[in-house]
Amino acid sequence: MRTNLCLLSLASLLVTASYCVRIMPTSGRGPQMDDLSELLIDASTFPPDWQQDGGIQELDYQIIPREAQKGLWIQFVPRDDGARATHAVYLFPDSDVAARAFRRGRELGLNDADRVTPWESPDWMTYQSSAADQQRVDCASFFGGYPEVSSKYCLFAGQYGRYISTFSISLSPPESVVSYAELVERAVQAIDARMESRTES
Repeated sequence: MRTNLCLLSLASLLVTASYCVRIMPTSGRGPQMDDLSELLIDASTFPPDWQQDGGIQELDYQIIPREAQKGLWIQFVPRDDGARATHAVYLFPDSDVAARAFRRGRELGLNDADRVTPWESPDWMTYQSSAADQQRVDCASFFGGYPEVSSKYCLFAGQYGRYISTFSISLSPPESVVSYAELVERAVQAIDARMESRTES
């Protein structure tokens, strides 16, 4: 009987220890997984005619980068224009894992389905992040965009330690992309400010 009680106590201890490991907060000054929403930009980043489209959403496990622990996204749209902007933040176990996911690119939104032009870095994007460990900006034209049948899609991606933040914008018609250059740069600057002040050094 004493042996059984000891085994039961040991099993209970292991279960308790396992549970504690799962709920222990991560180290460092960065936000916890449930606080990723604090790293998302808001409608104040955009011109007055833009508004938030729905609430903050958790990324589905089928589209989130496979090593990410969590991801959140939010969308913004103008009231009377053919554009849609999306900001997403991903949390990874550490900066090395985040760097590998960043280098792959495809999982962050650089997809090729219905793409009709190569991915290219736009010459109108002059802002260089001083907060990101690495960054990239890529644009391509697609067939079957929002809301027309042809659109330009641009994606900014920046790695900030164990976080990756992306900002994408889809525009119709494609040639209107240059007129949104200032908006994209403003969004990236807002992302930098949030990541620099709230993530791990």
